[in-house]
Amino acid sequence: METAGLINLVDHSGGADQGTLVRRSLYERVGQFDEALCRSQDYEMTLRLARIGKAVGTDKIVFRQRVHAGARGSEAMPIQVNNRELQWIEHDKIIFRDLHARLGIEEYLPQNEQNNIRTQKRLALLQRATVMARKKLWQLSIADLGEAAALGGSPLSQREKSVLRRAFASKYGCAEIIENDDLVYALSGVARSGPAGARIVLQLANGLRWRVRAQLLAGKWLLAMRYFRALKKLKCTVQRELTNIGPARPHSIENF
Repeated sequence: METAGLINLVDHSGGADQGTLVRRSLYERVGQFDEALCRSQDYEMTLRLARIGKAVGTDKIVFRQRVHAGARGSEAMPIQVNNRELQWIEHDKIIFRDLHARLGIEEYLPQNEQNNIRTQKRLALLQRATVMARKKLWQLSIADLGEAAALGGSPLSQREKSVLRRAFASKYGCAEIIENDDLVYALSGVARSGPAGARIVLQLANGLRWRVRAQLLAGKWLLAMRYFRALKKLKCTVQRELTNIGPARPHSIENF
C-alpha cells in the first residue's frame, strides 16, 4: 500500500479487512497474526502489510457483513457486545503504543515527501500527535505537540491546520476533553509554551466545533455546552498567550 494509504489506516482505522485479498508472500514477510490481541488482530496485521505492500481498491461490493449481538473475543476472554467498543479502544492503544515506538517519524508523511523530513518534520509530528490523540494516547500526543511547538518556524499551513482539527474526531468520540481536567491543563500548557504552541492548540480547539454542532443537532444541549466550555477554555488560554507574549513556559503532562 502507498504510504498515504498507511497514513489513512493509522489515522482512521480504515479498510474492510473482511474483503481483502493478500498475497501469501506478503504474509510470509510480515509474520503471523498477533494472537495475544483479543481484539483488532486484523487491524494490526493490515498495518504491518501496509508498510511493505501496495493496495488496489474496487468500488464493487465484495462482501456483506452481519453484525451479531453475541459475545466476541476468545473462549478464554469473551467480550460482551456492550463492552466491545471499550475493548477496541484498549487494544488500539496497545497497537499504537508499539507503532509510536517503531514507525519512523517520516512514515507519517506521504511517500514522495519522506526525503524532505528536515523541512516537513513539524507536519509529521502533528500528524502523529493527531493519530495518537484519536487512539486516546494523549500523553504521547501532547509530547509530539510540544516538540512540534518547539520547532517554531513559519505560521501553520492549511494542511497542518486540517491535520490538527481531526484530533478530536475519533470514531470513539472525545469525551475525555470534558471529563478529564488534566487533559485541558496539559493542552493549555502547550499553548502557554509560546506563539507556535498557542497556534497549534487554537486549531485543536477549532476541531471541537464539530462536536458542539453534532450534539446540538442531536438535541443534547447540556453535552453541547460542555464541549463548548472546553473549547472556550482552550481558546482563552490561546488568546492570552498571543496577546501577551512573554518567555516560554514549560508544560507538564505528569498527571495525565
